[in-house]
Formats: sequence, structure tokens, C-alpha cells
Amino acid sequence: RRTADRMEEAEKAPETLDNPALGGATPEQSANTPTQTGSIEWSSFHELLRIVYCDRKLDTGNEFSLDDAVALHTLGSEAFREGARFLEIGSWKGRSSIVLAGTLSGSNGALICVDTWQGSSGVVHHEQEVRKRDVLELFQHNLSVLGLNDRVTTKVSTSAQAAQEFQDE
Repeated sequence: RRTADRMEEAEKAPETLDNPALGGATPEQSANTPTQTGSIEWSSFHELLRIVYCDRKLDTGNEFSLDDAVALHTLGSEAFREGARFLEIGSWKGRSSIVLAGTLSGSNGALICVDTWQGSSGVVHHEQEVRKRDVLELFQHNLSVLGLNDRVTTKVSTSAQAAQEFQDE
């Protein structure tokens, strides 16, 4: 099935986090309620995907599709071994980082995320986003509310600089 069909089904699911009947917050409440570290709990990869792709409380962008997330999780799971370290170059708001960190959850694995968090040059919506907010802060917030920040190290760097720094690892 198409990703759009999957997302439409997920958005209609009765268990969405912003359903007040299930103890969730309305969008108005969400905007006025500060989120604490690790305040959004999840217990399975499927639930983590639902939160990231359907929950309007997290701004993770839309550059990384649901199909991409499933494929990345599959690859990450196959490559995973205890103590594994993953290097992600280009993390933006953290959607793919959340998938990788979620794959490592419950292990002693680690993820290093490299980005300038200044957007891609010439990409208008990136340039607009950077003028509006600190994207690195948003990235860290997204990981924190899901309780994943202990698995992730951030490195502000260009991809070329990171390639040189991590070439032997």
C-alpha cells in the first residue's frame, strides 16, 4: 500500500495521542503545556512510528517517509550488534534519528548525529525554518520527549568535516 494510505489510516486510529477521550491533550492544550523529558512513552517500534508520523505535538518535518522509516529500522536491526555505533550525517529535525535511536533502545548502542542544523543551502523551506527557530534545539527536544537523548550524541559539523573526522571508524 502507498505511504499516504498508511498515514491516513494511522491518523484516523482511535488511539492517537491527541484524543482527549483517551487522556491525550487537545491541540490547544498541547500548545500550552510544556513537555517534560521523556514525557511521551512508547513500548514498540510500531507505536514509536505512530507517534512520530501522526502526533501533532512533535515537529519532525516531512523529509523522511514512513516507508523510509520502516526500511531504515529493518537495516538498522540487521546491522545491530550489542555496543553498535551508528553515524547519521544529516539529521535535521530528527525524524530518521528517532528511528535509529529507537532501534538501539534498550541496548548499549549509540547514535552520533551530524548536521549543521542550518538547513540545506537554496532549499527555501529550510531557510525559512532556520529564520523562525533554532532547529538544533528542536531536534534535541524531539529526542528528549521520547526519552531517546541518552542514546544520541550531536555534532554540529558539515558532512565533509564529519567524513574526515570519522573516516577510520
